[in-house]
Amino acid sequence: MAKRIWPGLLALVLALSGCASLLERDYSVVEPYADSYWDTEEDALRAESYQELVNSLLMLVEQRSEEGTIRFYTDSDAPYSQVVEASREVREETALGAYLVEEMSFLYQRTEDHCTLTWNIAYREGAADPDSLMTLSDAQSLVDLLRLAVREGHEKLTARFSYEIPRQEAIDAVEQLWRELCAVQAAPEEPAPGGEASGEPSGDQAPPEETEAPSDAGEETQSGGTAQEESSAEEAPAAETEPEYPPCPWEIRFYPDRDTAEIVEILLAELPPVQAEAPTEEIR
Repeated sequence: MAKRIWPGLLALVLALSGCASLLERDYSVVEPYADSYWDTEEDALRAESYQELVNSLLMLVEQRSEEGTIRFYTDSDAPYSQVVEASREVREETALGAYLVEEMSFLYQRTEDHCTLTWNIAYREGAADPDSLMTLSDAQSLVDLLRLAVREGHEKLTARFSYEIPRQEAIDAVEQLWRELCAVQAAPEEPAPGGEASGEPSGDQAPPEETEAPSDAGEETQSGGTAQEESSAEEAPAAETEPEYPPCPWEIRFYPDRDTAEIVEILLAELPPVQAEAPTEEIR
């Protein structure tokens, strides 16, 4: 009987020891870095420098907060001017603030050791989530995405570059695509091969009868050569000139609005004009 009990007890001890090892496993808790900006005394963000003030304000914008409070601890003699500058920097020099924010205002209260800032933020209607924007590497990627947007009939395209590219480079790429689309619309349609449009006689049509050569063959050949030379001189092609297309009507916006582009928004309110089809000549 004892021999039968010991194996069962041994299995039970091993099972319990395994559970104990799982329960004693250490777990680490990672706190978000953003928590360091929150003031512990009240529901407000805490900033102890100008850069922390900018970061706190950007945090409110990123969370789409319409209201927020920041307690600004600073030894500066002019804290109000720093707050005004931080507001301007977020709205005009950061891609997130320039793209999302429509209006930003604050109430300023000064105490002995800090300033309490109560913010009110209004956001642009129709702005997309910056995290959902397509990330592009260069201007050619913008052209490829824009061509697809035109093909699918979208009215607006918004994209984000993985690194800042020259603003003029993006503008030139968009205008070049516009000229290409205009050239495609202006190109005449090629007639379908075969059929009456091709001008080839059908199988039931008899070939034209041969006419007899004129008696004065020598004189006609000489005069024909002179006429051919004159006609070739008159029909000499003129110098080709580049066709003129209407200016690109698409509105291109950059966020922030400076010499380099980070977020670009293109309003495709109009598409290239379609040329009216020329009347086809009746083939007799």
